[in-house]
Amino acid sequence: MESEPKYIEGSYFEVDDNFLERLNEDFDLDISLDIAKYLNKTLKSLSPHHKGFDTIGGVVHNIEEKPTFFAIDVLNEIDEVISLLDIREINSDDYLDLINLKSYLNDEPIEKIKKPS
Repeated sequence: MESEPKYIEGSYFEVDDNFLERLNEDFDLDISLDIAKYLNKTLKSLSPHHKGFDTIGGVVHNIEEKPTFFAIDVLNEIDEVISLLDIREINSDDYLDLINLKSYLNDEPIEKIKKPS
């Protein structure tokens, strides 16, 4: 089943079937729901002006405040369409590496926090 693009604050987001399968299979339901809520809140930080493939980090906390770190592979080839391709759990060291690369979800647009090329 092909997913239709979603429109969020001036950008289209396409969720790949593989992304949804991995979210469903690799994470517990409560963590999957937390990730979905987190993405709904923070996807606006992905800039449609950043072209190409990228890996973006994120973290959610369960009710006991235990963190779950994850990475999302995104692709932006077409203007204003960002594809969420894959998601996987990562360890805290990998998440810190993504923070150091300024490649993580937050409330600031990534184009503003990415280092100039």
